[in-house]
Amino acid sequence: MARHGTDAHLISTLDDVAWLLNLRGADVPFNPVFLAHVLLTPTTAALFVQAGKVAPALRERLQADRVTLAPYEGAAAALAALDEGTTLLVDPLRSTAGMRARVPNGVRVVEADNPSTLKSRKSAAEIDHVRAAMEQDGAALCEFFAWLEEALAEPYRAAVAEVEIADRLVKARARRPGFVSPSFATIAGFGANGAIVHYQATEAACARIEGNGLLLIDSGRQYLGGTTGITRMVPVGRIGAAEKRDCTLVLKGLIALSSARFPRGIEGPLSTATSLRRAKRASAATAHRARPGRGPAHETLLPLRFSCSASGTRARNRMRMAAR
Repeated sequence: MARHGTDAHLISTLDDVAWLLNLRGADVPFNPVFLAHVLLTPTTAALFVQAGKVAPALRERLQADRVTLAPYEGAAAALAALDEGTTLLVDPLRSTAGMRARVPNGVRVVEADNPSTLKSRKSAAEIDHVRAAMEQDGAALCEFFAWLEEALAEPYRAAVAEVEIADRLVKARARRPGFVSPSFATIAGFGANGAIVHYQATEAACARIEGNGLLLIDSGRQYLGGTTGITRMVPVGRIGAAEKRDCTLVLKGLIALSSARFPRGIEGPLSTATSLRRAKRASAATAHRARPGRGPAHETLLPLRFSCSASGTRARNRMRMAAR
């Protein structure tokens, strides 16, 4: 706000609101966020949230930090009541046309990014929490894969179904400290089902894990200290040359992306080209982007997930991608 010379800043993106105020909720499936708007000034913050969602003790804590609470539906009226001559900071990519239309003509609007980019600069405490979440998730996955290996090797056991994969993963993670919820619906696809983007197996229609093929497992969980999203492929039976070639190309692409250094200001999609180059040369299908197999679920600040826009989303400070 100081850099842009503004008097107020409207924030409507739920993850930005949660990060700014260090609050979490459960209004959106798989996401620890809550429906709200925030109107900031240099000295105060107004949180527009549905009545009854904030406990009395938390309300007192927020008020002590000069955060006032107001009804969710009052955000538009607050914009309409801004004094003439006020300068308002708004991110046009992260606010609705309806809210923008409520700003009076006498208010000067400055369009610039929300402080979302600051989320990519993790503090030491945040890094420790993410590592702890990864450790717990890794332990749960070890438990799951030990079960899966035994189940697939048991000759007299009924074939494992795709829906059983998701159920076992949930139960293994739910036993870990700090578990909150899944971070997205588990994708467990065997053979051709693994090629379906965001495939969802059901009891009525799911494959059995038997014969030869690749089992794709994409799953993640919310922990108190962080979010995980982990993709793995499990070879079942004998794997052919085509599968080996495709997996090798994706691995080469990930290694190239992980070791690349991006100059300041590079457009996000250009970084993706680094990982897809080898697959394109081999004429492999790349309609669904390759992405790292472990890390925060769809962290929108990583250049790999960026898309072009009129304002141009660019990498900052020579970001280095690393798969951990």
